[in-house]
Amino acid sequence: MGKRLRPSLALLALCWLPIGCNTVPPGINRSYVQLRIDGSGHSIEAAENDGTGPFPGAGFLFGTLFQLDGTSGVFGEVGGKVSDLDQGGDLEGTSYHLHGGLRRTFRLDRPLQYSLSGGLAWHEFKFQNTSSDFDFRGPGAYVGGAVDYLIRPSLSIGAEFQVHFFDANGDETDEFSVFSDLGIRLQYRF
Repeated sequence: MGKRLRPSLALLALCWLPIGCNTVPPGINRSYVQLRIDGSGHSIEAAENDGTGPFPGAGFLFGTLFQLDGTSGVFGEVGGKVSDLDQGGDLEGTSYHLHGGLRRTFRLDRPLQYSLSGGLAWHEFKFQNTSSDFDFRGPGAYVGGAVDYLIRPSLSIGAEFQVHFFDANGDETDEFSVFSDLGIRLQYRF
């Protein structure tokens, strides 16, 4: 899944760039790219193996401004994340997450900014020490909040907390699942 969807994700991100808000005042950047390192907190069971996290992960995100209301704005985002499931318990594997949604950012004219986000996602879990019957995937949604600090006009560092909800479907799995992420993010704005 990951290799096939990466080019599609990049193409979708590039298509969003010209759609963004046309009139952005000086001092507020229209688009951004973000790198994120985080830990996912959730309990996973596959066959007789289990893992309890936190599971380390890394992600990439692209966003562009759609609407500006004074000092707050609405951004459209698309991104992905990969997590290592080899932490704790007998479980070994990788999880992949692709997501797209909206982010409402407040105080765009100040160094300390905060935001709320939400959107749709696709989650896939692949396990190495079990039959592929125990792999699962499914659609979902996420909500989150973040705080960022501008260390330069085009560079910020921040922290974000997200909660993911998804319907895990597989040959041996069909259940609703919830997990959370806490991450540190570095964002370049242009």
